[in-house]
Amino acid sequence: MIVAEDAAIVAAREQLQASGSDIQALQIDLARAEGVEQLYEHIKRLGRSLDAAALNAGVGGGGAFATDTALDDELRLIDLNVRSTVHLAKYLVGDMVARDEDRILLRRRSPRRYGAPSRRPSPGAFKGAAAAQRELLAVTLDDLAWA
Repeated sequence: MIVAEDAAIVAAREQLQASGSDIQALQIDLARAEGVEQLYEHIKRLGRSLDAAALNAGVGGGGAFATDTALDDELRLIDLNVRSTVHLAKYLVGDMVARDEDRILLRRRSPRRYGAPSRRPSPGAFKGAAAAQRELLAVTLDDLAWA
């Protein structure tokens, strides 16, 4: 199952299916709490347990924090890159731990993808949030992988 907010997810599904995989593509905006809830409800409706999850939704941006970016854009970055990962992990990890099965992949994002740190301070915050989440999950899970 792959998820993205835009219609390009359909093309991504077609590419993955070309390798012989059975892939579901869902067009859901994970930057919104309602989107995370929608995805989790979809997973539950499948009636199958989720054996593994790769939580790597995220976007980047550029420009000086104080002058080149809008507050709404910054908050959307935080909602998608941090909040939605925590929100979805809370549900999925709880389910996995209850079954004593725990395979989670959290993708570390490189600050280079966001521009020079002096021009874009948000990546440092994302990196700190990711490190805190890693520590939290490491206490809970036996098998935590980072890419």
